Amino acid sequence: MASIRARETSRAKKISTAIVVALTAATSLAAADASAHISVGIGLGYPASVYAAPPVYYAPPPPPPPVYYAPPPPSAVVYQTVPAPVVYGEDWRQREWREHEWRERRGWRERQEYERRRAYYGY
Repeated sequence: MASIRARETSRAKKISTAIVVALTAATSLAAADASAHISVGIGLGYPASVYAAPPVYYAPPPPPPPVYYAPPPPSAVVYQTVPAPVVYGEDWRQREWREHEWRERRGWRERQEYERRRAYYGY
């Protein structure tokens, strides 16, 4: 009686050991290569439809055009178009002071800005 039970136990041990070995081999194969997938089909000659279609690759859209900024205006010397009236017989210091007063009175800065814009932008 003891020998029968021992034989049954050994057979159960063999079966459970075979199951454990099979599961270990399956998990080690799956871990070795994740892309390898073992599937059992019905053998009709075409792969099963449960797999996803291969991805469709297309060219990405072209990058946007670069943003261009207007370049700074050129550093050109713009001369005063209308000078102060000339008075003969005066000193150069008086002349310089009169030029200064003339520029202040007639909006010299605004006129220079207008001339600079006209020279660069064309209006």
